[in-house]
Amino acid sequence: MITVDCADIESKKDELLVYVSDMIGAIPTLKKHGFVLSPIKDDETIDKDKVVDSIKAYLESIGERENFSVISINDVLVIKSISGQTIEKESTHSSEVFFSCPHCGFSTRYEGDLYIHQKIHYL
Repeated sequence: MITVDCADIESKKDELLVYVSDMIGAIPTLKKHGFVLSPIKDDETIDKDKVVDSIKAYLESIGERENFSVISINDVLVIKSISGQTIEKESTHSSEVFFSCPHCGFSTRYEGDLYIHQKIHYL
């Protein structure tokens, strides 16, 4: 098993997990600030160099290769920012308004649909 610490690229952790696990053929497990790669078969091992190469390839694909370094400490790989800057989460705030039913959580963009839906709860 190899643990990858993604604290400095937290917003890209999910994409990195998918990319690396696909490249090396391993089973990923999410952690709070990273992920763990386990071999598919119990008698196999994961080549740490391949994991490092796939992480570097991912960083290259998003244009961040020169800003981050991969540090290997035993079976832990730490992705560390060279400049001290981290990759921030992109804003997913939408300008669209959604209306939500307080009874069941149903949501819609239209107030009229919500009104009709809420009537069902009072039949």
